[in-house]
Amino acid sequence: MRLWNSAVCVVAVATIAGETTKAAVLSLIPVADNTVLFDVDNERSNGADTGIFVGLTSLERQRRGVMRFDFSAIPAGSVISSVSLTMRVTRTSAGPEPVNIHRATSAWGEGNSDGGGQGGQGAAPTTGDCTWTYAFWQTTPWNTPGGDFVSTISATQQVVGQGSYTWNQSGLKSDVQGWVNGTFANNGWFLLGNESAPITVKRFAARNHPTASFRPTLVVDYVPVPGPGMMSGVVVGGMMVVRRRRGA
Repeated sequence: MRLWNSAVCVVAVATIAGETTKAAVLSLIPVADNTVLFDVDNERSNGADTGIFVGLTSLERQRRGVMRFDFSAIPAGSVISSVSLTMRVTRTSAGPEPVNIHRATSAWGEGNSDGGGQGGQGAAPTTGDCTWTYAFWQTTPWNTPGGDFVSTISATQQVVGQGSYTWNQSGLKSDVQGWVNGTFANNGWFLLGNESAPITVKRFAARNHPTASFRPTLVVDYVPVPGPGMMSGVVVGGMMVVRRRRGA
């Protein structure tokens, strides 16, 4: 009987613990996005535009996308299993081009600037916008013009024509895990296209695109870790079952 009771205790702990560590899936759209545009004469931004631009224009002007997601719904201590980012190309220059994702290292802003039309030239920056020189217009410059980000590529994808593309390499998972753990500040990602040759620009749908299904979507699979208080309660409960059985 004592052996049987002990087995019941172990099964109870495993079952309850299994319920508290069930995998979860979170689908997110950005809470902010923008395009960092280089222009030889003026500072430009595109915070409220429906598109995000990456690559190099025919006049060899860089376009770099930035986006950030809110992970506050993921409990502290959770283990990130996988991360995938899906974006839709709505306009493109000819030919396949790589689009790389890098973790941003400085905070940046999104204002109300809107390039209008095709959007690729941007507009005069407004309060809070990021530009080629400023992370926040006229208040906080980037450490490096064009934006602050790690050189390591978190994910890459070859982008050709219009349609949806997904980035899901392990670097994205590492970035999100670091943000959830508080290892580094969540400043989002930079998206960089081919800047070594002209006419490589790709336009992606932004978070405020009128077609909801076109908007960037980040899917995070994670496993919540039960708190020590919860687990100790399970163990104590199991011990009480054994003691009662022995008393019987």
